[in-house]
Amino acid sequence: MRSALALALALGGLPAALASQPGSGDVPPGTRVRVSAPSRGISGAVGTLTRAGPDTIAFTLVRRGGGHVALPRSAVTRFELSHDRQSPVLAAGIWGAVGAPAGALAGVLAGVGYSAQLTDGCDAGDTEQECRRESDRTLRRAVSAGAVIGAVVGVVAGATYGVAHRRARWRVADVPLQVGVVLPAGLTVSFAVGRP
Repeated sequence: MRSALALALALGGLPAALASQPGSGDVPPGTRVRVSAPSRGISGAVGTLTRAGPDTIAFTLVRRGGGHVALPRSAVTRFELSHDRQSPVLAAGIWGAVGAPAGALAGVLAGVGYSAQLTDGCDAGDTEQECRRESDRTLRRAVSAGAVIGAVVGVVAGATYGVAHRRARWRVADVPLQVGVVLPAGLTVSFAVGRP
């Protein structure tokens, strides 16, 4: 009687569990994925999906020589799908905005250093006040020019870096939890239940 009850409970939830299970049809081969399976020593491995069966996820790594990895779904704790990369215009804008003040600061420091290296700029007949005024004018010009040139270089360098190193955007996909029931007669029933 207990065996019949266990079988009825296991089979009663089977259609609903299988209907909610993501299979190979949901994620086509060739999709860029990021997988974590800590029990297998894999954390955030990025690759190209080659197969997503009911019990196995297989992908080719982008790094580490492009090796092929096949993992049981039960070992996978996080499965993410690529949403493409960040827009190149947005990446250039963000990193250009970071580069501008950094470049301007470097330019100001270079301008101060440059003006300190110049001679005092005093002619033989100039008074101390005239010499100080000329020195201050030279410092202002060097600092201003350094800030402008540094900001332009910072924007260009930041934008170039941003376009070259755009962030990938990821969304978490459902990884099914494998559940199995072994009945006394030696019959095994297993099914998958999706988990967030």
